[in-house]
Amino acid sequence: MDFKGGLSVQLTSGLGETDPECGREGKWVYYRGQTAGGDMRIFKVPIAGGEPVQVSEGFTFSPPCLSPDEKHVLFAHPQEDGKVVGSIVSSSSGQNEFVLENPTFDPTSQAMYWQPDGRHVVMADIRTGSSNLWALPVLGAGQEKQLTHFTTGIVWSFQYSPDGESIAMARGSDQNDVVLFRSAP
Repeated sequence: MDFKGGLSVQLTSGLGETDPECGREGKWVYYRGQTAGGDMRIFKVPIAGGEPVQVSEGFTFSPPCLSPDEKHVLFAHPQEDGKVVGSIVSSSSGQNEFVLENPTFDPTSQAMYWQPDGRHVVMADIRTGSSNLWALPVLGAGQEKQLTHFTTGIVWSFQYSPDGESIAMARGSDQNDVVLFRSAP
């Protein structure tokens, strides 16, 4: 939508299209959408309108996350063995570039984001016994770094501030009850 004139343009018309993310350059909108077979993949469409382009071959259950330089797209991808990995593909070609294997990734959190430096990915991790945010190196050398130190709860989602100095997050607990119903005799 053009904020000045109020003119809006419909960009997509497929099934299951969710979680749009615009790049800073304002040329493309990345989103999750369904293929003809019903599988969720990452797509992009020009912000001015046009035909959507499938970016990922891998199935995704997380929103796309565009790197700060807009050259890479990150998403959570379940592998055939059931492990969830962070897949990084080229935003221009869709070519697989990096698989971030983290055996202690918190499967209850779908959130994976690039750190503003573009060299680390931050995700919820349960290696300490509770859901905490960890920065993991990708596309080059670096060391892992624990960013939060919670002792309880689950990190549901989070996002960096535009200046990269703060993190806003939604976190809490997951409580369930089991109830047994019996029919009257």
